[in-house]
Amino acid sequence: MKYLIVLLCAVLLAACGGAEAPAATANTPLPFRLASPVSGDSEVALHLYQALYGKAPGYAQLNTFKSQIATSGAVVWANSTAAGLNNLSNSAFAVLILNNISITPTSLTGTTLYGSPQQAYAGLLGGFIEYLNFVGVANRGVVAAQLSEIISNLEVDTQFGVYGAAAIALNKQIAANSTYSSNPTNLQDAVVSASAIVPVGSEFPGHSFGEFKNTFAFAALKSNGAVVTWGDSVNGGDSSSVAIKLNGDLDVSRIYSTESAFAALMVDGSVVTWGNANAGGNSSTVAAGINGTNKVIQIYSTLSAFAAVRADGSVLAWGATGAGGDLKTVAAELNGNIGVTRVFSNNSAFAALRSDGSVVTWGYEPFGGNSSSVKTQLSGATRVSAVFSTGTAFAALRTDGSLVTWGNGLAGGDSSAVAGKLNGIIDVTAVAATTSAFAAIRQDGSVVTWGDANSGGNSDSIAAGLNGTKAVRKIQSTNSSFAALRSDGSVVVWGNSALVADFARVASSLDGTIGVVDIYSNGSAFSALRTDGSVITWGDAGDGGDSSDVKNALDGSLDVKSIVANEHAFAALRLDGSVVTWGGLTYGGSSVAVASQLDGSNAVTRVFSTSEAFAAVRADGSVISWGDSARGGDATLVAANLSLVISVASER
Repeated sequence: MKYLIVLLCAVLLAACGGAEAPAATANTPLPFRLASPVSGDSEVALHLYQALYGKAPGYAQLNTFKSQIATSGAVVWANSTAAGLNNLSNSAFAVLILNNISITPTSLTGTTLYGSPQQAYAGLLGGFIEYLNFVGVANRGVVAAQLSEIISNLEVDTQFGVYGAAAIALNKQIAANSTYSSNPTNLQDAVVSASAIVPVGSEFPGHSFGEFKNTFAFAALKSNGAVVTWGDSVNGGDSSSVAIKLNGDLDVSRIYSTESAFAALMVDGSVVTWGNANAGGNSSTVAAGINGTNKVIQIYSTLSAFAAVRADGSVLAWGATGAGGDLKTVAAELNGNIGVTRVFSNNSAFAALRSDGSVVTWGYEPFGGNSSSVKTQLSGATRVSAVFSTGTAFAALRTDGSLVTWGNGLAGGDSSAVAGKLNGIIDVTAVAATTSAFAAIRQDGSVVTWGDANSGGNSDSIAAGLNGTKAVRKIQSTNSSFAALRSDGSVVVWGNSALVADFARVASSLDGTIGVVDIYSNGSAFSALRTDGSVITWGDAGDGGDSSDVKNALDGSLDVKSIVANEHAFAALRLDGSVVTWGGLTYGGSSVAVASQLDGSNAVTRVFSTSEAFAAVRADGSVISWGDSARGGDATLVAANLSLVISVASER
């Protein structure tokens, strides 16, 4: 595979809440993150392993890995950081360390399945840089101390860079387990205990930790590095204006999106944009800054603006000025003197997390672009580890387990009513969001909610179900409702009254008798995947809450592996590579027109969506699309070019 870097870069923390998705790419994050990835040897090791290899290791590898860590003993980070290393960029530091342990662009000879040694090196380097971006400059010492041993003792073979359903299943087993298993054949026996694991909070539909999906068009990345687009021509479906830059002569490593534009990150660190000019499709104002001279390493978005983090830790932005496309007011804070490690966003504002644990915000001020009211709490005196968002507000999780909120007070920006429950006495470990409310999972498994009462901000009616007696493992959301998966495999729901009322219809099927593996959602409906491979749905019938028409295909006689949603429908990928759809018929809920192409004879490996259409990548690299033709449901015009596709933008 030519683009291993696509599999590795940003795999750690691009978040999506742990959905059991098909084989992961850059926009499919691990379903959990470590609470403190640089606070213990084994935690560092596992996290770094996942960053570099893009997958969770199998049990045998984990056992070996634990032995390596045990023999190395405790690492004194301060003493392990060589003088001067902290002055280097993350990319330069990564290259230096790899060179020091004799990993070069020509040394990875056992990776031929995934391309040349040079391509494998690019993927490894990309994963390493992503990890460094996450841990920050202050924690480089532990990386320098452990990397040589870690890399030298790991097998570099045909498993390099593989991150698929098995890895996701392992991660879920780890996250769900409360104690170590004594059974060496049990994948739950992991390097870290459950207490060290924090589920990544889920975002409202269409948004996932710093990026919005394009609701109008698809962009497919082929194995030759070329990009093929279709859907609404104005909003990204027509890339003819930049076709010469997307023809594969210079490899594309990943494609990002706003709601109506795309940005392709090239392997040389430059960026190519197209689509709605007012929503990030025109990047001429920052052209000199994204030409690859100072390489872009990651891109984030609001609905209509992009923000790019460069190798030196600086940030550039473009697109709608009122939605974060203009960062003049904070440019001095984002110039790289204190490097930015990650950027988060809501509809119209950005929040940049810097290496010192401080947060800088810009964009539409009422939606959180102005954080002056909580400036001292975001200064880094108590480091921020992650930022979550509703559509118009932010919540910052700090390393002491406390939470700081700002932005639209009615949509979660004001948490004063529950401040006593978010002060870190009981650590907050994860946060989920609807468009107008937050739900925080605490270390004891209880849940605290605030924001718009009608959108899930008030959970009083089910308080007994969220008090931690049965610990909440994960929360998924629609635009206005939450569904919590508890430790016994049962589900509780609150928020939109109509959706809650419909949940009563299926509540007995979600009481834990048959445990729930994961929950999926769109704007107004939920789908729960159970341990027996069956699927239970509820919510707005027209948007997928009623799956009775396909109940026989979702009864578990052939297990469902994963589910993908658009705004109005669902698509379930089954073990045999076939796809089952339901929900809004014209929005992809009906796949009758392409049924023969989704029957598993040419197995579907991954499914993607815009707001009203789906696209399925099959084993041979071909693509089948259905749903609203104006939103990417008809790829007829580019069908001849849709071969050897490895990824499609708009999966979140």
